[in-house]
Amino acid sequence: KSVLQRLTDAASAQPGAAAAVLLSGEPGTGKRLIARLLHASGRRCGRPFLSLDCAAVPSARLESDFFGHDRDGWLRTQDAKPGMVANADGGTVFLDNIGAADLTLQARFFELLALKTVRRIGSLHEQRVDLHIIAASREPLQMLLDGRRLRTELSACLGEPLIVPPLRERG
Repeated sequence: KSVLQRLTDAASAQPGAAAAVLLSGEPGTGKRLIARLLHASGRRCGRPFLSLDCAAVPSARLESDFFGHDRDGWLRTQDAKPGMVANADGGTVFLDNIGAADLTLQARFFELLALKTVRRIGSLHEQRVDLHIIAASREPLQMLLDGRRLRTELSACLGEPLIVPPLRERG
């Protein structure tokens, strides 16, 4: 499929359908803007669009922020927190710098995409979710895979990356 066709397919993914896209391009090429446009032009446009930079948040906090946690979980908190996944149910989550997330967390991302369920930290119960995941990387996919910074099963779930050309190559 052409890049345009893949973008159109991603934007129009039916709720409940497995929807995942990987954008690859240099910093500053507009990957976040493209993710927002995909969300805004698709069937999920009236639902939440949440963005998370995997390089900007420490791993332990990233897992809690993304998946949420139950009261008295391993974080020893008094309040339960639903997390980004539950808050974005029916919408889109943009994961920038996916290669910066540790491999254990990437396994949970894969599980989310494969099973369409989420389990908060400290919980025994799974919750069904309907999400469109858009991941982005500033490094080429093969470099992430060769450096063992992206799990192969997660890469397979995200599919062939859509390359966002640098600004200097655009008209």
